Amino acid sequence: MQRHLILLFLVLLLSAQQYRLVKVKVDKNISVKLPSDFTLVPEGDVGTKYISYRSPIALYSNSTKEVDFSVNFSVSKWQSSDLELVQSFYKSNIAYLFDNIEFLSESIEEIIERKYIVFEFTSAISEAQSVLRQGASIKKYYYIQYTLMQGSVLIFSFSTPQRIMNEWRSTAGEIMHTVKIK
Repeated sequence: MQRHLILLFLVLLLSAQQYRLVKVKVDKNISVKLPSDFTLVPEGDVGTKYISYRSPIALYSNSTKEVDFSVNFSVSKWQSSDLELVQSFYKSNIAYLFDNIEFLSESIEEIIERKYIVFEFTSAISEAQSVLRQGASIKKYYYIQYTLMQGSVLIFSFSTPQRIMNEWRSTAGEIMHTVKIK
């Protein structure tokens, strides 16, 4: 019986894998702690992973290239008092850009003396819409947070396949709570 308990404990310990986070300087004003195996995606490869009309400020991926963290910005002009309006706007934007959305959480949080709009959700993109990916439906987990900076919106996004979401969900929150903007 004791051997079974030890084995169960080891299985639980291994399944709750934690990643060692290291500080990464995204640019002169932004830093974040990312898992040590995350590397900057080369500029030439960004288009294959990040489909947008505007390239991100930075895109990092883990060693298997399945888990991504990106930083981008929107040139939309907002006042700092517009936070609730920005939240509503981006929730509608997420609903437009993604299919089969299930919101897991939505909030406004203060992280390192700055307010962030936070959305955590899962989504599935159908095969018909994933022509660029050439595969069946793609199910993903997202943790996205937005903050206002000098009238623009900074966007921090973490994504992983939904099949490994439980392995990464707590780490995603941990990463997002280390974002520091000067």
